[in-house]
Amino acid sequence: MNNLNNSQSKQNAEEMVGQEIFDIVKTSISKCFLDLNKEPLPKNSSEHLINGITDTIIKFFPSLKTKEIPEIFANGVRGEYGDYYGLSVITFENFIKAHLARVKSKTKPTAEPSPEPTPDEKFDTGKALFVKLIKKYQASGTIDISASAIYEFIKPLGLIASSYKQGVYREAMNKTIAQKEIELINCTDLIRRRLLNGALECLKSNIEKDMITVEQNNEIVRTGKSIILQYWFNDLLIDDTDIDQLIEEKRSYYVETLINK
Repeated sequence: MNNLNNSQSKQNAEEMVGQEIFDIVKTSISKCFLDLNKEPLPKNSSEHLINGITDTIIKFFPSLKTKEIPEIFANGVRGEYGDYYGLSVITFENFIKAHLARVKSKTKPTAEPSPEPTPDEKFDTGKALFVKLIKKYQASGTIDISASAIYEFIKPLGLIASSYKQGVYREAMNKTIAQKEIELINCTDLIRRRLLNGALECLKSNIEKDMITVEQNNEIVRTGKSIILQYWFNDLLIDDTDIDQLIEEKRSYYVETLINK
């Protein structure tokens, strides 16, 4: 995100809404391509890269300082973390791991390590992000990129009935195709249109032949999670459910599950 103020730059990733992390990742990746004098990726490939990295940070590196993200990516493409082959989700994930390993190795032996968040603290983080997401949905009818990570927090709590998941994969397939078709219609760049059309036709063909790739499946699953949350949110809002109480009642179960892992 451009023009971050000092207080924002000191926040942890776990304290920020998924969309804000998405914006920081997007800006940082764009700069990497500029620094390498590489052509930007087509929109669908770029969104997959940014979405994947954002999900990774939220899920696996929630304590990462947001001000570190641009620095990590810039150092990575300059080879400071070793050789890399292409700019992919895995590449940027390895940049983050290498950075954290370097930071850890420089820590003084006498320095007291940052304590691992307690199960209660992890629950508080997940709950706060969930409440923000449903409030945003109530106000705008939209769900941002944090949906996938929040779905993973909610899923083991047993709050989403199995009926919400029935037939969703097929619906997610159709919605993914529809989104790509809209993107193609709105694209005015000839070269990008060809790439978008190729990706769209490949997805349609692979669905028809039941040969969906891992990347295509991940995209469909991510869309499906958003669909499930939308259906569930609609019912919660119609029933005027006390969201805070609904989640808080699952705290003990969540904490005990983590402790017993």
